[in-house]
Amino acid sequence: MQLMGLNREGETEWHRTSTIYMAVIVINTTVVWSAIALVGALLITGILQPEQGQQVPELVRSTAVVIVIMTTVAVMGLITSLLRARSIRYRVGATEIDFTSGFFSRTTTSLPYDRIQTVSIQAGIVSRAFGLSSLVLQSAADQSSVTIPGLTMEQVNSVSEAVLRRVRRLQDHGSPLL
Repeated sequence: MQLMGLNREGETEWHRTSTIYMAVIVINTTVVWSAIALVGALLITGILQPEQGQQVPELVRSTAVVIVIMTTVAVMGLITSLLRARSIRYRVGATEIDFTSGFFSRTTTSLPYDRIQTVSIQAGIVSRAFGLSSLVLQSAADQSSVTIPGLTMEQVNSVSEAVLRRVRRLQDHGSPLL
């Protein structure tokens, strides 16, 4: 993927993460909530043993209520995660890389090229299975970082090369756009 569409200032358009990233979010969220549900079910069956005189339907009703609550929270968590993932945008600018995310609370971070110390690529097991990874850019001065998740290998290579090219030009010539 080439970062096409440079304007006069050398900036590209805003880009989104891969649409495959949504599948990774669904799988990760499902695994986490399934584990929580399993632990919850084990706790419920251990705690809510029918006592002498307690009717089994009360136990079933109590378990059903807990399962409905846990399922509702899981679905809300999944929807929130998908909305957050869908809101992620990044742009390789003339003097910095810009990253924005958040659905309910929007955060935008601009990381100037002259502050970037480390460029790395990370990928969890589920992301790797789908051919996705995250680009992590760390700054030198304030130990802050920008992580762009859900990029295909083509995207992560293209963005990291563009960032590194600008960082090197800045170090060699004092300008990221020579």
